[in-house]
Amino acid sequence: MRTGLFIRLAVTTLVSAIAAGCQSGGDAFRAEFTRREELTGSVAGITMLDIRTDIGKIHLYPADVEEVRVKAEIKVKAATEERAEELAERVRIVLKPSGETLAIQAVEPTGFGHDPLWVDFTITAPAGLALTCSTNIGDIRAEYAPEAPVAIHLDASTNVGSIELAGPKDISAKLVVETNVGSIDTDRPLTVMGNLKRSISTSLGSAEGRISLRTDVGSIRIR
Repeated sequence: MRTGLFIRLAVTTLVSAIAAGCQSGGDAFRAEFTRREELTGSVAGITMLDIRTDIGKIHLYPADVEEVRVKAEIKVKAATEERAEELAERVRIVLKPSGETLAIQAVEPTGFGHDPLWVDFTITAPAGLALTCSTNIGDIRAEYAPEAPVAIHLDASTNVGSIELAGPKDISAKLVVETNVGSIDTDRPLTVMGNLKRSISTSLGSAEGRISLRTDVGSIRIR
């Protein structure tokens, strides 16, 4: 089995602060309900996965499989357990093909309101697929196994959170890294265009793939 890219979007402590700020009273979201769902999707004609979650984390495991296998953990907080369970049961996990892209995301039901929703994904997919991965609040961590393909295609972005990329020794990709409020740190030898503290534009290896890492508020580390 080929194991390659591992992506993790971990919810930061800032999530708790934001959720708390939405409360009207300390007990507004005192109840919690979690449900789990598993589903599969065809990758016939698919070259890219587009994975999105507003608040949550994503684990991606490329392997020698012929389909995409998705495990979703859906967690809702509300004023009562009945309300939390009712909302969690109505959240839909959608696998939607469009051309060569398969989108994976959680869809909130109408009338969801301000009740906090977390969706964690664990995804097993064929190795070699390109990846677009985004979250509004959360850190992104990407780790590549030594036997992962060297031509990496990764687009990771977060509004509030840090990004860490740990790649194999021989990466072959064009690299673009940007942060508005935060710093960029790397222990790889790079020849860069731009300010190392805010942006990087360079090439790794033969530049066969493409890596784009972006955050508005947070730091980026490449190792």
